[in-house]
Amino acid sequence: MDEWPPGARILIESARRDHGRGERSSDGAPRRGVAYHRDLGSPTAWLVLAAQLAGGAPAPPPVSYRLHWIRAPGAEACIDAAALADRVGARLGRPVFDGAGPAAVVIDAGVEPGATGWRATIIVRGPDGLARGARQLDQPGPDCHALDEPLTLVLALMIDLDATSTPLDGATPPPPPRPRTPWRGEIALAAAAGLGVVPALGGGGRVAVTIDAPWLWPVVVGGAWWADGRRVPAGASQGVRLRPRQVDAALCPPAWRRGRVRLAGCGGGALARVDAAGIGFDRNHAVTATVVSAAVAGRAALDLVGPVFVAAELTGEVRLNRPRFVVDDDGDGGGSVELYRVAPVAIRAGLGLGVRF
Repeated sequence: MDEWPPGARILIESARRDHGRGERSSDGAPRRGVAYHRDLGSPTAWLVLAAQLAGGAPAPPPVSYRLHWIRAPGAEACIDAAALADRVGARLGRPVFDGAGPAAVVIDAGVEPGATGWRATIIVRGPDGLARGARQLDQPGPDCHALDEPLTLVLALMIDLDATSTPLDGATPPPPPRPRTPWRGEIALAAAAGLGVVPALGGGGRVAVTIDAPWLWPVVVGGAWWADGRRVPAGASQGVRLRPRQVDAALCPPAWRRGRVRLAGCGGGALARVDAAGIGFDRNHAVTATVVSAAVAGRAALDLVGPVFVAAELTGEVRLNRPRFVVDDDGDGGGSVELYRVAPVAIRAGLGLGVRF
């Protein structure tokens, strides 16, 4: 093997060679394309080359995170943003929501009252504002702090997965589908009392079904039945017996909630059928009338255990028509005596138990 002088150069030929150009080196031999050369005759040159090969590309800056935490009306007693950030940092062993760094990942999250307890929604957004992932948590029961631990765990896992598997400078994945909000509802059975429903203070029962669709305010559909009421004019032995039955429907904006208590206002209408029959006549004829009303209601609920709650309701009705019940005193329709006329307004109240589903 030939000996090379100390100042010899190492030549690395390029993949592309300049064939056919007729270029020659200083010694007259055909010249071949040289891509890289370095004088390695001194120890300093070796150290420089080793440093360049070992250094590599600089490490990217750490990803920073920001937390936007919203507590909806009725959820003011739930965990706040600072406490949640501290819990997540303690689980990961480092503070993560400092917002420092060139590329911040934003976590939009919030908590709100649900039909059976509490609901938390989490959306992770990249520096471009597009959603990277979403998660929804539902926690039954009256205590919203039962969400603290599962919420902390989910946030910590989402941050770890984002830091290890999602590139900030790569292609952004398509936004995830929005979590599907389920239908919810409740049914309540109550004892009822009413003024203006029958001639005197009336008593009866009521059932109400609430349907909470994701795209509409809650709708309440109910029905009530009342004990018979009687009306006998003073000094007379004949009168009329009335038996009302009614159905109603109302639209209710989202309820205000504080702890285990929920309050809501509703507006709608009612349709009642009143069966009437004579009392004390030789022939007691029966007739039926229909009463249409506009109604407003206040509803309250107190959560007890699980899905069971105490339900209370107070409703005011304005009658849009007022049927009259009369007796024909001469049998040919020439004269009549009014026995009862439906009241212009009615107030009814109910108290009972309900179940959410």
